[in-house]
Amino acid sequence: MLYLLLGALWVSQFGNTLSTANRHSSTASTKCSQRLFEAKGNPAPGSNGFSIEVNDAPPGLDELNDDGDDGLEGIKWNSSGIQPDGYIPGKHYVLTVRGWRTEFIVQTFRGFGLTALFEDTGKAAGHFDVKKNRKGRRGDVRIAPNCRQAGVSHTHLRPKTEVRILWRAPETDAGGCILFRASVIQSRQVWYWLENEMTRKLCPAEGHQLAVPKDDPNAECCACDEAEYDTLFVGIWSRETHPKDYPTLEHLTHFTDMLGASHSKNYSFWRYGEIATDGVKEIAEWGNTYKGESEMRGNASEIRTILKMKGLWYPEVQGKSTGHFHVNRYHHLLSLVSMFGPSPDWCVGVSSINLCLSDCSWVDERAFDLRPFDAGTDNGYTYMSPNEPAEPRIPVSPITTKSDPRSPFYDNQNEEIAPLARLVLKRKRIVPGQCRPMEEYRREAQNISSSTSEDDEYKDRRECAVSQWGSWSLCSATCGKGIRMLYTFPVKAQMFHCHRQTTERQFCNAKQSECGSDSDAFNSRCLVGGWTDWTEW
Repeated sequence: MLYLLLGALWVSQFGNTLSTANRHSSTASTKCSQRLFEAKGNPAPGSNGFSIEVNDAPPGLDELNDDGDDGLEGIKWNSSGIQPDGYIPGKHYVLTVRGWRTEFIVQTFRGFGLTALFEDTGKAAGHFDVKKNRKGRRGDVRIAPNCRQAGVSHTHLRPKTEVRILWRAPETDAGGCILFRASVIQSRQVWYWLENEMTRKLCPAEGHQLAVPKDDPNAECCACDEAEYDTLFVGIWSRETHPKDYPTLEHLTHFTDMLGASHSKNYSFWRYGEIATDGVKEIAEWGNTYKGESEMRGNASEIRTILKMKGLWYPEVQGKSTGHFHVNRYHHLLSLVSMFGPSPDWCVGVSSINLCLSDCSWVDERAFDLRPFDAGTDNGYTYMSPNEPAEPRIPVSPITTKSDPRSPFYDNQNEEIAPLARLVLKRKRIVPGQCRPMEEYRREAQNISSSTSEDDEYKDRRECAVSQWGSWSLCSATCGKGIRMLYTFPVKAQMFHCHRQTTERQFCNAKQSECGSDSDAFNSRCLVGGWTDWTEW
């Protein structure tokens, strides 16, 4: 039996559509070459029986419910060959690249590449769900290194009979029909692309338009019922997805603890074009959420839920973190932020996302690809820039591929930065209720504890009790930037499988803010002699 194995590098010319700053004005398309790096010579004619299949994902196999395994092996679904006539916005599908097969013979191949682009605009369509496996290792499928928003490819060239990839359809059908295109390496000298069944066209399914609220921070909500949402934050940022100047000190990479809130239109946690508050500054520079949470509690009447989620620290930067929150007619917007680092003051998040629909109901699910923004509190331009406070602070702004040539996100060929993380909001339940005066919602929020977090879910269980937080550890670095940690004693909580946070981390600056040429890293460990003369030809 041949194992389902995927393999290594797909080089393609890629440039996506829109920078975050000019999202509504750019018309550039996503440029992805289908030629695989290992492919030799010209592609062979035809497809030799290789094809793309699109199937509905099995129930429960989605980003909020899966177990984090990277492969789809062992998952059973209808393989009768009946494929959907069209895609439903926001729905998950399983894409399969395979060769012909008979009762006794199965065709094998070595490498593959697969892209998903809108037919009319050439822009990236939907989202490939590529994760690490349970052991934290890179899985069989990887995002194509130079086609980071529109394609996937193999990670090695061992023989395989088929590959399966989980793909999520776009949130709306406004982009129209989607073209899936595949390339396959069969042997060292033989490869195929695009022809016959290696290109598959999928248009929006009729009558399945996904209702999406308008994200207007001043929008009104008419829903009398309340709703509870589950939240999933998935880390994507890695050396593979963002290789330019990726931090050499990989153990410092992280997403800090996430802080957010469901709130009213009269409150703004952060917003493009506005000056960051002290609370946002503390998160953006150090990952400290205390000040931000204090600011939220000072606006208690405008906040229904304070959302706190555990950060993702190396080696789990590509992991996931979960939480939940409530919304009502008055508090129907969501904002959230997390600093990624090491960085000067760079963050990802959402601002004043509306969950209330115009028909007075609550949206079932929303998903967001998170790209970086600059909090405007530090003037650093690289991951490891020393502290350089911005005085006065400048407005919060998206980081673009044209922001600064020294930036790790600078790219003169592409218009949009590949996402660093993904946020999925999924409605868990509806709480029936009657419409009340807005002042009653405000008064209720003022009088009750609005905080919910991982700890709060378990804090009242006796077996989940842990001790008080200890003192902060020393900064892990002697120069430059490091990590400091805060501990509780988690033995009992872990024994009873309580999901309580027992370690808190923050970014820190060592006493020596920058590692100069006289540091140990540059002399005793890295000392080399002078250059010798050139050898003879």
